[in-house]
Amino acid sequence: MIYSKNGSKAAPRLSLSDFSILKKFHISIPPLKCPRLVEVIWKPPPWNWIKANCDGASSHNLGNSAYEGLFRDHNGNFVGAFSHFLSVSNSLIADLSGVMLAIEFANEKNWTHLWLEFDSTAVIKAFNPPIGCLGIFEPDGLIVLI
Repeated sequence: MIYSKNGSKAAPRLSLSDFSILKKFHISIPPLKCPRLVEVIWKPPPWNWIKANCDGASSHNLGNSAYEGLFRDHNGNFVGAFSHFLSVSNSLIADLSGVMLAIEFANEKNWTHLWLEFDSTAVIKAFNPPIGCLGIFEPDGLIVLI
């Protein structure tokens, strides 16, 4: 571990050349422990659907942020992508912006069957209708809240 001036611990971020130098001095760096490994396998959407994989990221709260989206058809063929730098924001805004742009992108392409896939529980909650409202999927792909 590396200790900063204020005493907090930080994991070292070493390059390949850094490891080579440390190896020459017989200094070993213990590997960082991964909290949990999860295997994720991409699955194509149903026939005639487009799957959008979206993600947003932020360096820290109110730090540099960005979001991206990748679109594939039911055969797994690449059909589109976007990415955008947000400057100062947070990860929730980056995730929400990515999902909203994916919906706008699909609308511009006239894709009426869109499967959104992302990893933010907060975004899922933001898109769920409030208690007492009913969400209805219309044939044109829109969700109407009653």
